[in-house]
Amino acid sequence: MVDALNEAEQHRPDYGFSIVSFLHHHLPDFPDFIKVVATCRTEEQAAVENLPVHVITLDGEDPNVIRDAQLYISHRMASASNLANLTLSG
Repeated sequence: MVDALNEAEQHRPDYGFSIVSFLHHHLPDFPDFIKVVATCRTEEQAAVENLPVHVITLDGEDPNVIRDAQLYISHRMASASNLANLTLSG
């Protein structure tokens, strides 16, 4: 899980790979069982548009997307004992 790829690009190192350039270079070589979930702000997608990935947009008011996200989060919270004290509001 990589959160805020767009912010990682703003703090890229002076030498070597940034997180985005590392993924762009190495993602095609990852084995199928490794799944990468990354987030990026919609207005800053230019930083990640060349990555060979599926894009799911959670912006907007699509009730199906909102419901699916809430169901998934609720399921993960219910099945993880270390998240037992959290509540989902929204």
